[in-house]
Amino acid sequence: MLVTAVLVGVSEGGYSIGEMESAVLVTAAVFATAHAWALAMASSAESRQPFRLRSFGRWMVEEWAMVRVATPTVIALGLAWAGAYSTDTGVNLAIGANLALLFVWGAAVDRRAGSAPLHVAWAGTASAALGALLVVLKVLVH
Repeated sequence: MLVTAVLVGVSEGGYSIGEMESAVLVTAAVFATAHAWALAMASSAESRQPFRLRSFGRWMVEEWAMVRVATPTVIALGLAWAGAYSTDTGVNLAIGANLALLFVWGAAVDRRAGSAPLHVAWAGTASAALGALLVVLKVLVH
């Protein structure tokens, strides 16, 4: 969701492909770091133990997934930069890939929770629909 939101935001700003890739990666890294820090602080408070950087490091490993999910976007934009297709096509492919991943992850989480197949499909659709809402808002605003 984060990657889609950032990409939708920067894609209409006249930014270069490199600037768009940087915005996506830096934002994802900042969010991952902030979330890991908050989880480490909460863990410390909950366990009534002093804060440890080791705890932050463990949370950072888990939260780094926020940066890894930017990979399809970086690849799609990188191919546009290399001339395989236009910047607009790269942005559209990245958004499409992100929506597909939102569906897959929404469905996978629900399946792992033991939901019935119809509910799994609904969860994936709901997750992707939230991402699609960002795209619709982009079109309406711009």
